[in-house]
Amino acid sequence: MAKLEEENVNRNLSPKKPRVFTWQAVFSLLMFVFMYLPILVLTFYSFNQSPYSATWQGFTLEWYRKLFSDEWILSAFPQLFQNS
Repeated sequence: MAKLEEENVNRNLSPKKPRVFTWQAVFSLLMFVFMYLPILVLTFYSFNQSPYSATWQGFTLEWYRKLFSDEWILSAFPQLFQNS
């Protein structure tokens, strides 16, 4: 029993090997960036004061105010939560 504990202690004290990224890990990371970066960019630019996303003109919540004051869009919300 003592020998088993000694081996576990020796394993914990051994120098750690440098982490090597496999091609699967790199590919997975690239796919996550490819999939989520456009969402993050759109979210960022949704707070832009300019009607065009080419230039940043300041922070605003105007677009969200317009979204939640539109009766046609608000009328769709109850249908989202109905059981089908």
